Amino acid sequence: MIWDGRTMAGKPFPPRGYATFRIRIFTGQSTPVLSLKISDIISAYRLWINGRLASAAGTPGTDYQSEIPRQDFHLVQVINDRPVLEILLQVSNQHYRHGGVTSAIQLGSSHDIHRRQHIRWAIALFLIGSLVIMGTYHILIFLLRPEDASPLYCGLYSLLWSVNALASPTADWFIHQLHPGIPWTLLYRIDLVSAYFSCAVILYFLHSLYPQEISLRACRLIFTVAVGFTLMTAVLPIRWFSGIVPIFFVITFLYIVYMSIAITIAVRRKRPVALIILTGVGFLFVTGANDMLHDTNIIHTAYIMPLGVFAFILCQCWALSVKFTG
Repeated sequence: MIWDGRTMAGKPFPPRGYATFRIRIFTGQSTPVLSLKISDIISAYRLWINGRLASAAGTPGTDYQSEIPRQDFHLVQVINDRPVLEILLQVSNQHYRHGGVTSAIQLGSSHDIHRRQHIRWAIALFLIGSLVIMGTYHILIFLLRPEDASPLYCGLYSLLWSVNALASPTADWFIHQLHPGIPWTLLYRIDLVSAYFSCAVILYFLHSLYPQEISLRACRLIFTVAVGFTLMTAVLPIRWFSGIVPIFFVITFLYIVYMSIAITIAVRRKRPVALIILTGVGFLFVTGANDMLHDTNIIHTAYIMPLGVFAFILCQCWALSVKFTG
């Protein structure tokens, strides 16, 4: 539950603050070993089960100085030896633009929870690995044929999104399984910067294919915006630069609309492989809109942008293959 925007006695909760949640669950002891799946609690938390500290991320605090923010993923084993489980959750947010529990905490049999999580990680790693392979492949093509920049942009876009997926909740923080000590604030900055520059790179890619429909001025504009947002992300405290992310979402939405219109015009003019590219932009539009609305807490779905990016890059690869062979 994201608490900012909710009201009590007619007064809205602010995005920054702290709260304690308590729930009692009557399990019946039919399953001896249970597990909790915990992810995306902003910005720090501690969780007790039957009075025992079972999980924590960061250090909850009553003000900016006392809180140490960290988003992490935990699978917590629960010994179901009592008829009632009492779960106590302390959450604080003094850094991010909204606070609370952004993803449902799941309780179930240990076998089912772990099996589903391993499947999620397998899918995420498959997508990340595919993006790395496709990105590297297209950069190598550019090195062999430097007169055509479109493979370079396609490769850079793939690699940027592979980095984004590793540094964001998309892969359920799998990177923490490899390097637990990486600061969450660093990962959040990498997540944002890779997203900023991916917007500029993909517009340059489309300009390299359709220079009459995609303006070079628009490419330079979005690149300048990406540099500006990157500088703010690098120098500002997290509580400030996280607040400007919705502004970039609006800019991103507008540029996706611009891309869609431009590629539609290219299709009507019967430009080569334009219909394939338009199909990929459609995947990008739908998944991007979902993630922006989910991140701003307007809808409650899941982050699916990597799937859209994967489909989009497949369409790019298809289009480049047709271009090179035709």
